Amino acid sequence: MREATSWAIGHLCIMNLHDRALLFLALGMAPCVGQAQWTTGAIFTSSQQFSAAVAFDAQNALFVNGSLDPWNINSEGQIVETTSGNLGQGMVFYYPSGMVLEDIDGWAGDTPDPSDSYYWAVGSRRTITQQIRQSVVVRNSPHYLPTPFMEIYTGQERYYRCVDFLDTLNGFCGGATTAGDGLIDRTADGGLTWQQTDSFPGQVISRIRFVNDDLGFAVSNGSHWDANSTIELPDSGHVYRTTDGGGSWEVLLTSTSAGFSGVWFTDAVHGVITRNDGLIFRTTDGGDNWSPSTIALAPPFLLTAVTGTPNGTLYASGYRVDNTGAIILSSVDGGASWQLNHYSSSGVGRRINNIYFYDDQLGYAPAWTCAWRTGNGGNVATAIPDAQANAQALLYPNPATDRVTVECPAGATSMRIIDTQGRTVQGPVQVTSFLMNIDISALAAGCYHLVIERQGPAVMLPLLKE
Repeated sequence: MREATSWAIGHLCIMNLHDRALLFLALGMAPCVGQAQWTTGAIFTSSQQFSAAVAFDAQNALFVNGSLDPWNINSEGQIVETTSGNLGQGMVFYYPSGMVLEDIDGWAGDTPDPSDSYYWAVGSRRTITQQIRQSVVVRNSPHYLPTPFMEIYTGQERYYRCVDFLDTLNGFCGGATTAGDGLIDRTADGGLTWQQTDSFPGQVISRIRFVNDDLGFAVSNGSHWDANSTIELPDSGHVYRTTDGGGSWEVLLTSTSAGFSGVWFTDAVHGVITRNDGLIFRTTDGGDNWSPSTIALAPPFLLTAVTGTPNGTLYASGYRVDNTGAIILSSVDGGASWQLNHYSSSGVGRRINNIYFYDDQLGYAPAWTCAWRTGNGGNVATAIPDAQANAQALLYPNPATDRVTVECPAGATSMRIIDTQGRTVQGPVQVTSFLMNIDISALAAGCYHLVIERQGPAVMLPLLKE
């Protein structure tokens, strides 16, 4: 079929569509009855948010955490070590007051033991004697004298949200000033010294992903824990690209409704990004054009990060904003479609803040009070099934300006249109025939979903109104 590309920056609806695209989702999901996929692991904290993980082999890994309130000078940011692949309790070996650690990256050294490995944990710190918030890198560099382990403070009234190291010398940190202007710092000496490469007014850098020494991507304004344990959800965000090793950054994509929470590129052309409001977009041309992914999960939910494995499987993490469920999504087709890989609505870990994979099988999902663990790649082969495998539906044209035609699945009873927050904005109307013609002229331009209720799980189709 002929393929058409549409890029509407103002509403961040970027669609790469076939003339009549077959797009369907399952709203009702049944628990997986196959082998267990994710467990809560053994490391645990009573009140902290685990924010990131890095592994040096199948047994040795580090987790970082911080308070729900980054302004609380009485809280302790921690680095927690496991030598059992998160099957044992682990050990907290770094816990200064007033510290909030938000990300970590690292490389194995002469041995995979964390003390012999290179790692960089980043965040910020405020203390009773120094109440100005300072950006900090907690660094371990084996064989470095006089001490391999040290705190590197890089400035005042600023903080870090993310870190990405290309090797043991060259790396980047992203974050912002306390006034809300984004920043990216670079090191070429293993984190001993840092230099700011660029600033991003009003855009907090949330994630960074470098493909090689020259090509890198960053996203801004991902959700964040703020004062008094509230969730900050910015109403805008950007996707950036550098082709000169961080010397300069160009804006690829702008959202005027939600910030971006994650970025992952498998190679120089294939990448995915996540948004706070639960949307995922993919590119197959290095970020010049983006198309929305289909997701087998009903909104609303919040996405926090995205990552990939050597075999190409992609994972995204998140949670229900009302704290009713932890969410992990997976994709085996380069991010075009996503299924629910893990969902937990009880106990600890109901807010997943990040996701990390050491290899195709071993993964960690840092969360509230615990870190989820999988030893079989989330068991993607038998992940939570798509209950709509045979419940096909069509919606066309898409994008549309005034009317759309819907080919309804068997047993359809009614349909309605919802926005990206899950709110009904039109309908419901009864389904009276196999072909339904729907007037959408009253809708504002933007991204929506058409929900079709039926006998069994509902079906949801993406809809772009121009």
